[in-house]
Amino acid sequence: MQSFQDEFLEVTLVAGQSAENIKPAVSLGLKVMRAFGHLIDIAEHPQLSPPDDHKLLPPPNETEEDQ
Repeated sequence: MQSFQDEFLEVTLVAGQSAENIKPAVSLGLKVMRAFGHLIDIAEHPQLSPPDDHKLLPPPNETEEDQ
């Protein structure tokens, strides 16, 4: 039982040290993902230029039957 606990503690210690060592890489990876995510949002939602003039429908023709 003692050897199992020793091995477990050693594995958790190595995992903790590994996590500390990869923090800069994870941070850089998140920055890159955010940058590409922004580009994907732009690509999926392109903005169109506004129309030159607003086209209006002609007013309805009122007749005595419609009133």
